[in-house]
Amino acid sequence: MATDGVIGERVTLQDMQVVGVRRTFTHATRGDIPTMWDEVLPELFALTDQACETFGICVESTTEGAFDYLVCIPASSINTKSAHGLEVLDVPSATYARFTHYGPVSELPTFIQWAWSSGVAAHGWEILHAGFGLEHYPTDWSPERGPTHILIPLR
Repeated sequence: MATDGVIGERVTLQDMQVVGVRRTFTHATRGDIPTMWDEVLPELFALTDQACETFGICVESTTEGAFDYLVCIPASSINTKSAHGLEVLDVPSATYARFTHYGPVSELPTFIQWAWSSGVAAHGWEILHAGFGLEHYPTDWSPERGPTHILIPLR
């Protein structure tokens, strides 16, 4: 996976509310996240009659050595009354580093690791570890070409 020519940009995301499913993972089990997507997306897409963007969101876990991950869609895409049993998460407005991956989803874990370690550092930005880490999959996303936007919270 080549990261040459990848340009990060500093962006501000406005408040948004998402609806989805949350599960807890560790470094050892994070390879199970793609299976979670396969299980959860049909359930979420059944709640909307329109194409919508999707998000993968990392949040702090109450379990030591773990992180919680949500597969979700914007709450504005559905009738939230039909979201019974799903997690509703308010994502506050914040500043993020955004790096965009164009290519197969199989390269995404390596790209995410690069963005969090080298990408942010190359710009001299400081990560806000208490914030949400987001993966943004636009409505035109495809598993072969992306694009996937990696959003890393900044101070």
